[in-house]
Amino acid sequence: MKKLFKKLSITLLTVCTIIACAFAVSACNKSADYTIYIQNADGTAFVQENLTTQICVGNTCNDLSLLEIFPENGKLELSQEKINEICGSQTDVTEFSFHVVNAQGYAYDCEFLIKGKGEYTCKLYN
Repeated sequence: MKKLFKKLSITLLTVCTIIACAFAVSACNKSADYTIYIQNADGTAFVQENLTTQICVGNTCNDLSLLEIFPENGKLELSQEKINEICGSQTDVTEFSFHVVNAQGYAYDCEFLIKGKGEYTCKLYN
Protein backbone atom coordinates (compact mmCIF):
# COMPACT_ATOMS: atom_id res chain seq x y z
CA MET A 1 0.00 0.00 0.00
CA LYS A 2 2.85 2.35 0.84
CA LYS A 3 4.50 1.66 -2.54
CA LEU A 4 1.25 2.42 -4.37
CA PHE A 5 0.80 5.68 -2.43
CA LYS A 6 4.42 6.65 -3.12
CA LYS A 7 4.10 5.98 -6.89
CA LEU A 8 0.79 7.84 -7.05
CA SER A 9 2.30 10.82 -5.20
CA ILE A 10 5.31 10.97 -7.52
CA THR A 11 3.08 10.71 -10.60
CA LEU A 12 0.75 13.45 -9.33
CA LEU A 13 3.70 15.71 -8.46
CA THR A 14 5.18 15.19 -11.96
CA VAL A 15 1.89 16.05 -13.66
CA CYS A 16 1.47 19.19 -11.52
CA THR A 17 5.04 20.28 -12.32
CA ILE A 18 4.48 19.86 -16.06
CA ILE A 19 1.23 21.86 -15.92
CA ALA A 20 2.86 24.63 -13.87
CA CYS A 21 5.74 24.89 -16.35
CA ALA A 22 3.33 25.05 -19.30
CA PHE A 23 1.43 27.93 -17.67
CA ALA A 24 4.66 29.77 -16.88
CA VAL A 25 5.93 29.48 -20.47
CA SER A 26 2.62 30.57 -22.00
CA ALA A 27 2.39 33.57 -19.65
CA CYS A 28 5.88 34.73 -20.64
CA ASN A 29 5.05 34.63 -24.35
CA LYS A 30 2.07 36.98 -23.98
CA SER A 31 3.92 39.97 -22.51
CA ALA A 32 3.76 43.28 -24.34
CA ASP A 33 7.00 44.94 -25.34
CA TYR A 34 5.30 48.30 -25.93
CA THR A 35 2.47 49.58 -23.75
CA ILE A 36 0.97 52.90 -24.76
CA TYR A 37 -1.51 54.70 -22.51
CA ILE A 38 -3.72 57.28 -24.22
CA GLN A 39 -5.05 59.83 -21.74
CA ASN A 40 -7.33 62.83 -21.64
CA ALA A 41 -5.77 66.15 -20.63
CA ASP A 42 -6.84 65.45 -17.01
CA GLY A 43 -4.97 62.11 -16.94
CA THR A 44 -7.97 59.79 -17.22
CA ALA A 45 -8.01 57.04 -19.84
CA PHE A 46 -9.18 58.25 -23.26
CA VAL A 47 -11.83 55.90 -24.56
CA GLN A 48 -13.14 56.15 -28.11
CA GLU A 49 -14.49 53.23 -30.07
CA ASN A 50 -12.36 52.42 -33.13
CA LEU A 51 -9.79 55.13 -32.36
CA THR A 52 -7.36 55.67 -35.23
CA THR A 53 -3.70 55.28 -34.31
CA GLN A 54 -0.64 55.09 -36.54
CA ILE A 55 2.94 53.92 -36.39
CA CYS A 56 5.28 55.88 -38.65
CA VAL A 57 8.84 55.05 -39.63
CA GLY A 58 10.39 57.75 -41.80
CA ASN A 59 7.77 58.89 -44.30
CA THR A 60 5.78 55.64 -44.13
CA CYS A 61 2.78 55.48 -41.80
CA ASN A 62 0.81 52.35 -40.98
CA ASP A 63 -2.76 52.85 -39.82
CA LEU A 64 -3.44 50.39 -36.99
CA SER A 65 -7.22 50.74 -37.35
CA LEU A 66 -6.97 49.25 -40.85
CA LEU A 67 -5.40 46.22 -39.17
CA GLU A 68 -8.23 46.27 -36.60
CA ILE A 69 -5.84 47.07 -33.75
CA PHE A 70 -7.58 49.39 -31.31
CA PRO A 71 -6.74 50.60 -27.80
CA GLU A 72 -8.85 49.10 -25.02
CA ASN A 73 -9.77 51.49 -22.22
CA GLY A 74 -7.03 53.88 -23.34
CA LYS A 75 -4.34 51.18 -23.42
CA LEU A 76 -2.60 49.67 -26.43
CA GLU A 77 -0.21 46.74 -26.02
CA LEU A 78 2.04 45.55 -28.84
CA SER A 79 4.77 42.94 -29.01
CA GLN A 80 8.04 43.52 -30.86
CA GLU A 81 6.96 40.85 -33.33
CA LYS A 82 3.72 42.75 -34.07
CA ILE A 83 5.60 46.06 -34.55
CA ASN A 84 7.93 44.36 -37.03
CA GLU A 85 4.95 42.84 -38.86
CA ILE A 86 3.12 46.20 -39.02
CA CYS A 87 6.23 47.92 -40.38
CA GLY A 88 7.04 45.07 -42.79
CA SER A 89 10.51 44.67 -41.32
CA GLN A 90 12.66 41.57 -40.93
CA THR A 91 14.65 43.29 -38.16
CA ASP A 92 13.43 44.86 -34.91
CA VAL A 93 11.91 48.30 -35.38
CA THR A 94 12.54 50.01 -32.02
CA GLU A 95 12.27 53.69 -33.01
CA PHE A 96 9.08 55.03 -34.53
CA SER A 97 6.50 57.79 -34.20
CA PHE A 98 3.15 56.94 -32.65
CA HIS A 99 0.12 59.03 -33.62
CA VAL A 100 -3.41 59.32 -32.24
CA VAL A 101 -5.52 60.71 -35.07
CA ASN A 102 -8.92 62.47 -34.92
CA ALA A 103 -9.56 61.95 -31.23
CA GLN A 104 -13.10 63.17 -30.48
CA GLY A 105 -13.11 66.35 -28.45
CA TYR A 106 -9.52 67.30 -29.26
CA ALA A 107 -8.35 69.75 -31.91
CA TYR A 108 -4.83 68.35 -32.22
CA ASP A 109 -3.50 64.90 -32.91
CA CYS A 110 -1.07 63.39 -30.43
CA GLU A 111 2.32 62.43 -31.80
CA PHE A 112 5.38 61.26 -29.93
CA LEU A 113 8.57 59.33 -30.55
CA ILE A 114 9.02 55.79 -29.25
CA LYS A 115 12.62 54.84 -28.52
CA GLY A 116 12.83 51.25 -27.40
CA LYS A 117 10.61 48.87 -25.52
CA GLY A 118 8.67 50.12 -22.53
CA GLU A 119 5.63 52.04 -21.36
CA TYR A 120 4.62 55.37 -22.88
CA THR A 121 1.86 57.86 -22.13
CA CYS A 122 0.22 59.98 -24.81
CA LYS A 123 -1.71 62.83 -23.22
CA LEU A 124 -4.22 64.52 -25.53
CA TYR A 125 -4.64 68.29 -25.39
CA ASN A 126 -6.53 71.05 -27.23
